[in-house]
Formats: sequence, C-alpha cells, structure tokens
Amino acid sequence: MVQRFLDEQEQVLFWTMGEGDQLHCVSVAREIFKEDLSLEEKTLLVKAALLHDVGKAVGALSLLDRILYTIVDRLVPFYLTDLQAPTRARSFLERRRQALVILHQHAQLGARMVEKIGCAPEVVALVEAHHRNSSEGRDWQLLRLLQRADQRN
Repeated sequence: MVQRFLDEQEQVLFWTMGEGDQLHCVSVAREIFKEDLSLEEKTLLVKAALLHDVGKAVGALSLLDRILYTIVDRLVPFYLTDLQAPTRARSFLERRRQALVILHQHAQLGARMVEKIGCAPEVVALVEAHHRNSSEGRDWQLLRLLQRADQRN
C-alpha cells in the first residue's frame, strides 16, 4: 500500500516514522481504502492516512511519552496549549516536555513536512487538520472519514 500510493519522497517520510506509527497509518489507510469514494478522493485520502502522523517522527517518542501525553490531554488539555519545547532537552523532564510538544503539535509539524516535499494542498490540509473539527464542504467529509478511521485504529 505504501509503494502503491506514495511517491519516492513521500515514502522516505513514511519510513522515518517509528514502526508503531507506520502500522497505525497503514491500518487507517486500509480502512479508508474500503470506503466508496472516487479514485481521486481515495488516492488523496489514503495518501493523507499514510502520512497523517509523520510529524511524530520529529523526535524520539517513548511509550512513556505517549502515555503521559494521553493523561495530560484528557485531564488538563489547557496545559498543552501554551507549552513550549525547550531549546535543548537534556534532562529527563526537558525531554518529556519536548515530547509533549511534539505529540501536541504533530499534525502541524507533519503538514509542514508533507508540504515541503510537494504533496497536494488537499493532503497537506488533511494532515494538518486530522485532530481538528471542521465543517466545510467536500474536504470536511474527507476529514471526517480520516478522523473516524484514525480513532478506530
């Protein structure tokens, strides 16, 4: 599926993700592939699904980081809004803080990454918005499909 839907540069980005994120993205893409969509919509959405978490590849994220992020996001989500990454994450706590920032901003980071390699604007928009609520036109319908598949996988 990766080779079928992603060009060489996109594949390079895909392979920078950790194995768990790669498996998750492929699962999301497989679910989307089953949807009744036009070829153009399916191609865009599967590509976005395969790359939607690429922003997490910016840093080395441990299982502890992911658990901590989930807890903070559920209990005190406002804490994440103004959190800034340390310039140099040397200590244990600085590395956890940096990981929280990456996890919180991974959609925006990923969107910049896919935009930089020349992905279609629709793919960039889907990657950037995959954790946001939106209600505009066809792109909103595609976003809802991506979000639903992401939540299920």
